[in-house]
Formats: sequence, C-alpha cells, structure tokens
Amino acid sequence: RRSSDLMEELRSKAIQRGCGNEAYRTKGVATLEVFLPKKLNQGKKSCLETKLNITGKELRSRIAQTYGLSEHHLKIIINKKQLETDRTLEEQGVMHNVKVMVLELNYTEEEAKKRNHDQEKEKEEAEKRDENIRKKIGRAH
Repeated sequence: RRSSDLMEELRSKAIQRGCGNEAYRTKGVATLEVFLPKKLNQGKKSCLETKLNITGKELRSRIAQTYGLSEHHLKIIINKKQLETDRTLEEQGVMHNVKVMVLELNYTEEEAKKRNHDQEKEKEEAEKRDENIRKKIGRAH
C-alpha cells in the first residue's frame, strides 16, 4: 500500500478514536474493539459502542446480532478472561477502548458438557468390559 493510503487510514482512525473518547466522556458510551473469527473478516477488528452497565449475556447477544453469529456458540475473551454472562461489564473491569476477542465454538457449552459426560461414560463402560474380560481369562487358566 502507498504511504498516502496508510497516512489516511491512520488519520481516519485517530478521528474515530477521538469521537469515541468524546462519546465516552459525555454519554458514558464505551467503544469496544471487537476481533471477530477469521472466517468473518479475515481477523480484522471492528468497533462496537455500548454502555458498560450491561451484562455479559447482553453483550454476547449484541455481538451475535450485529455480526450474524449464533449467540450460544460464542465465547468472549476480555482482558485475558472469559466474559461472565451474569455480571455487568463494569463489574468485570471492562473499560473504554478495551479489546474483545470473539471465538466461535463448534458446540454450545451445554452440548460440550453433554459430549464430555457421554465420553466419560463410554470410557468407564470400556474399562468395565476390559476388567470382565481379564477376570474371565484369569479363570480360564
């Protein structure tokens, strides 16, 4: 890219950030830098404006609606921690201009728990079968 294009992009982002800072100071509306899954935008970021008194569940829902994702298949990471759905963003230390990483999961948390439980159950059953086979072999000798 040409240096003039890069300079214009930097100027544009500085103006956007300045406007976001003003909105935060005057209206309490924070700007979150959202990093979406690569399949949506090749890993680029976009901005989302929100008040910080909403819950993690409300933010997850807004992100899902805004970017056309399935709400229950999202995991949101802010400040190296998974966003808690039942607490407000303020309570979790989320601030203006924070970076938000959005991960799209193959399974909902409930589906993942069920799959894990089923796999554990299968493993226990296999261990019981193996033990029964060892006992039968032991008796045959």
